[in-house]
Amino acid sequence: MAGDDVHDYDVGIRPEWDETFLDTLCAGDLTVFDNWDPEQVMATAGIGAVETQTWVAAAQAMQTVTGAVPTRSLYAPSKEVGLGYGIVQAGPAPAL
Repeated sequence: MAGDDVHDYDVGIRPEWDETFLDTLCAGDLTVFDNWDPEQVMATAGIGAVETQTWVAAAQAMQTVTGAVPTRSLYAPSKEVGLGYGIVQAGPAPAL
């Protein structure tokens, strides 16, 4: 396989699903995730989706402490390393 073009292989990246997840995460209503079935998420999004629970927990902690909603900074799928990666950051906190 050395020298083969990695772009010809399905490495399980689901950019459309990742984009939807990030949009939902940054929309501010994290209760949407309460109804997500982990098995269905894994079947649809692939093994990388296992980390989404951590993203939701971090976003909820941020909202609870600061009132801020996450904003998306970056998302990029990378077949070369077999994953998509993203960055969200704390959005502006509401005025007190």
